[in-house]
Amino acid sequence: MDHYLPKEKFPRLAYCMDNLLPSCDACNTIKRDYSPPDLPPDSVVDPALAGRAYVPEEVLSSLAERLVEPCVDEPSTHLQFDPVHHAYRGLTTVGETTRIRMFPDERAADLARLSDHVACIVETGPGHEEMLETLVGLVGRRFYVEAYAAFWRTVFLP
Repeated sequence: MDHYLPKEKFPRLAYCMDNLLPSCDACNTIKRDYSPPDLPPDSVVDPALAGRAYVPEEVLSSLAERLVEPCVDEPSTHLQFDPVHHAYRGLTTVGETTRIRMFPDERAADLARLSDHVACIVETGPGHEEMLETLVGLVGRRFYVEAYAAFWRTVFLP
């Protein structure tokens, strides 16, 4: 689990369910202690406590700079995956901030290798879905495997 607003800056939200997200180790590490710069530390509190409650929809909509919060935002509104360049494109200010913070350029090399593996599998032709499922079982990253498979099908399959 990851804290959308870091518990170090917002300790009263450490156990607030609205502030918790599922996160892989890699994303949790990349995000680290990021918090929106225009949200003062500890300016919101757990709804169970007295004071201004943390209602993500209200708090996040008032911020000029922040990351996509997938429990509140529809990620595809803010980000678009480009399988050719192995990168995301920010469609909004929130998407661009998220792209810069969460998808640094050094991750593109890892995604390019994954794309190569998927291309080899799709190029084998019919029946490649089972091999793609095996790849997902080995490396995870289902979203990327499916996005690359869709792209490579347009290249290799009629």
